Amino acid sequence: MDPQKRYILNFKGRKLGLNRKENDEFEIINKNLFSEIMEEEACFPTKRNLAFIHFGKCAGVYINKYLINNILVDEGYRLNNSWWKYNQENKSLRRDYTEKELLKIMRQGYRSKKPFYVHNHHNNWNEQLIRRYCKLDWLTFMFIREPKDLICSLYFFAKDMIKGVDKTPIGPNGVLAGCQHYDAFIPLDPNKLTLDEFILEMLSPEQQIFWKLPDYVNKINYVKEFNSENFENFLYKFFRHRYEPDEPVNKSSNKGYRFYKENGLISEETEKKFNSHPEYAKYLEYLD
Repeated sequence: MDPQKRYILNFKGRKLGLNRKENDEFEIINKNLFSEIMEEEACFPTKRNLAFIHFGKCAGVYINKYLINNILVDEGYRLNNSWWKYNQENKSLRRDYTEKELLKIMRQGYRSKKPFYVHNHHNNWNEQLIRRYCKLDWLTFMFIREPKDLICSLYFFAKDMIKGVDKTPIGPNGVLAGCQHYDAFIPLDPNKLTLDEFILEMLSPEQQIFWKLPDYVNKINYVKEFNSENFENFLYKFFRHRYEPDEPVNKSSNKGYRFYKENGLISEETEKKFNSHPEYAKYLEYLD
């Protein structure tokens, strides 16, 4: 008999209540394999409802596109993405879902025989929502990014967007800030600030919303820094899918924090202030 089949029969045999003699015939021959199978079975429920907490400028568009095009449609998921045509209205709403809408989707997914998927940016979720989703056994997940690189990306993304459509993505009423009142704070103008000045401004309390971890981060089921290895592991762990990378999407002209630091565009003083910031310290648990 194939060793793995003998092993699995032993596990199932005990569940069926076979006597000791019968169980001995199906002895466990590989304890490591037993642990691996138990771990995989525990983390891979059949077509679990999914809630993607999209942290702005952390590859969320890429993740969303990859999941939909390579897994979710084929697996028969009911897709709820307010920015794409994948929603009840069959058109882009050009906004995030409201809390009321998220609760409605949560209940529909819980009652449905068809698995559900929902997407919303991280500042339009809150701890109560995350707790309620998790209580109904939705898999909540979020990918993050080294915050220094994230802020550099925001700087160049904002410059590109202002140049292209004359609108800033880092204003208070934008989706990245959680759709606050339009005068909640004065948006930074990257065209009037050097990168070094922009990073320092991002450390102020009203601007931290764009890069600090949400206060509900430890309530999310799965949080990882986005990179090819972590995304590959995520896809296999929860979908048994072999990752085949696509072309990046929604990229800014950002070359990365290290590049700008090495080329003298970010000062030692700014780096020290960032490294000692209490919100940055919270990232250390999650970054590779």
